This record gives sequence, structure tokens and C-alpha cells, in this order.
Amino acid sequence: MITNYPVLSRVGLIFLETIITILSYVLANYIRNFMGLSSGVEWLYYWNLLFIIIIVWGGLSEYQEAYAGSAFKSGRSLSVFKSLKREITVTLRTVIVGCLIVYFISIIILPIIKYQNAELNVPKSLVVIFGIVNILMLSVEKIILYKYMEYSNKNTKNIKKVLVLGTGDVAKQFLSSIDSRRLKVLGLVSKEEHNEEKEMFGYKIIGRFDSLAKILNSYYIDELIITLPAKDLGDIEEVISTCDKEGIPVRIVSPFFKNLISKSKAEVVNGLPNIVFSPVERNDLEMAIKRMFDLMISSFCLIFLSPLIMAIALIVKITSPGRIFYQWKIMGVNKKHFISYKFRTMAENAEEIEKKLREKKNNEMQGVYFKLKDDFRVTPIGRFLRKYSLDEIPQLYSVVKGDMSLVGPRPVRIMEKEELKNWHKRRFCVKPGVTSPWVVMGKNKISDFDEIAKLDLNYIDNWSLWLDLKILFRTVPVLVFGRNY
Repeated sequence: MITNYPVLSRVGLIFLETIITILSYVLANYIRNFMGLSSGVEWLYYWNLLFIIIIVWGGLSEYQEAYAGSAFKSGRSLSVFKSLKREITVTLRTVIVGCLIVYFISIIILPIIKYQNAELNVPKSLVVIFGIVNILMLSVEKIILYKYMEYSNKNTKNIKKVLVLGTGDVAKQFLSSIDSRRLKVLGLVSKEEHNEEKEMFGYKIIGRFDSLAKILNSYYIDELIITLPAKDLGDIEEVISTCDKEGIPVRIVSPFFKNLISKSKAEVVNGLPNIVFSPVERNDLEMAIKRMFDLMISSFCLIFLSPLIMAIALIVKITSPGRIFYQWKIMGVNKKHFISYKFRTMAENAEEIEKKLREKKNNEMQGVYFKLKDDFRVTPIGRFLRKYSLDEIPQLYSVVKGDMSLVGPRPVRIMEKEELKNWHKRRFCVKPGVTSPWVVMGKNKISDFDEIAKLDLNYIDNWSLWLDLKILFRTVPVLVFGRNY
């Protein structure tokens, strides 16, 4: 279904609600001062608390699938504000639960780690007043935006007027899918001989292919929709040229693209037009931000967790014979081989044993990955490390090197490549990740590699920076509670 671009984008909503939350925090400090509960406005003193609030609010909103719903389920759909009741409910949950979390962090967690010498003494009155103000301001924002969206949907100025070129099965399928609130079809342009004024699929035929320039001069349209079968796509050059001269955008709807997963991009190389089909849509700026984010977070974690890393290394060395690190030989982007590292959690000859077990079909997983319940190869300390994914920490070094990303498809070992089906291999168009959709959806619940691959491909097709953040947020409780072992 084709619709106008949404008035409000996901990023726009996040930015707007972040600003409202900041204003709520400032206003709460002034109200608290006005009520005589403080000696002066202190919101600058609590700037670090405000930072925590913004992070927690963002995580809770995404967890509840605010801002247009789950990217896992609905791709990049931006059909916001379908239910005002739901939006208000999400707001209430976010603020109430968020205030409890923020107060817990500021009163219990920060003093434990001696953050800024535990000088952050947050008054309960500030948290309560901020919560009330934030609920009111965000609720008013939701109501205003909901009413605006209702008005926008009813406003005929927002309806896109189009002509449809084609009268075959493709046109029929397209016309049956349109939303009349967003799109108004003024008529059909036929490639075949038809009497003008004849109706097909409930729409009038207003002319033929060869009189398109005349038709465009007679009708004021926002877009021309080409709905021709694949065999006729070679005839559209003149159509596109005519529309280009008239300044009218052209959209092509064709079964030719039905099975093309690749994303296309037009380029001019050495003066010649090219269309590049890529298995993943890459935006250079977004990829640069992702890389910078990977580098910053992984470097920080390696430094911050260095005492824990050294402690685990020592325990692994003391409790079982063999190396500290397991050299994980895996395939990266474009199937390039590289070595990553994990803390060793199994016996030294675990891979040799695995090969024999695979030959005997002793595998609880279906497909590429290998897993045994109560795996006898796992060391006692290894069982604990795997439960809380502590063995994965050294992989952050591979993120720093650029071989892996924080979020991406789960890596495949070189020894497992023969088990891959052809359609699985599109996973290698991006870097493998330390965490992945499979991790947050439940490693211990999904045992079929085909299902894992589908999750990975869905991630690739719907990738965004926000989706990466969402997966990272959802990874935290999985690690803390050891849910995937």
C-alpha cells in the first residue's frame, strides 16, 4: 500500500519527547522551589540524574514498542497514534516505572560504586513532582498529536493524486491494495487498445500509452504509477522521459521485483548510468555512526571490565587445564575468515568431540549450530560463564578491530559452513554481532537454524541505529538473569 510520508517520523517523536522530558525536569525543580521544598533551583546540580532519566525513558519506551511498534514485527512502519488510549498507557507505565528505576539507581546503585563520592542525594519530592509533571506534559503532547493526525487524515490536501499506467493483473492487484484516504486514482492509462471512457477495476480509462504527454497536460497529478508486467518494462523509457520533462515522479510496481531481496541504487560511473543491487541497503553516514558507536562502547567496556576479565582469566587457568581463551574461527562479512576470542568454557578437545557427535547425529539443534543438553565437555566454571554470557566478553576485542559489531547475526564457525543452505548466506552481507536477534528472542527457545536465519535476515532488512539500540537494551536482562542457558 502506498501512502504519503508520515507527518511524524520515529526520530522526530523521540526528539520531541526527549525535549518534553527535559522541560518537565526543569519545571519540576521550579515547582519544588516554589513550594518551599528546596532553597533554590538545583536542576543544574542534578544534570547527571537527567542523563539517567533520558536513557531509562528511551529504553522503557522501546521495550513497550512505542514509536511505531516493533521493528521485528512491522519493519519500519511509522503508523503512529492508532490508539490514544495505548499511547497514554505507555506514557503512564514509562514514567511510573522509570521514576522507580531512576530513584533506585540514584539511591542504591550509584553509592555502591561510589559515583562522584556518592554526592548525588536525590530528594524524593523531586522524583515525585517530576513524574507528575512529565505524565501531564507527555499526555498533553499525545492528545495534541493524535488530534492533529486525525485532522491530517481527513484533510483532502494530504491525498496524493495519481494516474495508473497499465490495465492488467498487476494494475488490478495494485488498485485493490490502495488506501483511499491517502491515494486518489484519477484514471488509468492503457498500453493496449481500449475505448476511452471505458472502466476497468472501477476506474475510468482516460487515454493510451502514446498520448501520455497530452494526458499529463490535462490532469494535475502528484505521481504516475507504472503497473506493467515484467515483459513490458523495456517500453517505459519514453514514459519516464516524458514524466521527467513534466516534473512528475514515477513509481514502478512490477512482479519483476517480487523476488528481488536486493536494494537498488542508481549511480553514474564514467558517464554511464548504473543500477547497483545490493543485499543490504547501506547509508554511509549511518554505517559510520554504527562503527563509531561500536568502537566507543566496546573500548569502554574492555577498560571498565578489565578487573573482571583478569579475574575470569585467572579462574579459568586455575580450574581447568588448557588455554585461557578459545580461538573461535568464524566467518565475517562477505564470508571472510577471522579468529575471535572467548573465554574457554569447555575441554581442550571439545571441537574434536563435537565432530564425532555430529557424525552420530547427537545434536539438539536443527541445522548449523551444535548444542547438547548437560554438555559433558563444559567445565564447572564454564557452565557459570556461559549462563551469564561472561565468556563472550573477549569478543569485544573483535569489535574494536572491526571484524565484528556489537549487534549483528550470530557468528558461524568455519567448520559449520558446509551445513549452510544457500539462502542462509545472505547473513554474511553484514558483520556478525556479539549479540543478535536470536539472543533477545531466546537462544534456549529456538533450536532450528532456519528460524535463527530468518530472524537475522529480518534484522538485516529492517536495520536501523534504533533497532541496534533496542536489541542492546533487550540483551541486558538476558545477561543479568542468565535466561539463555
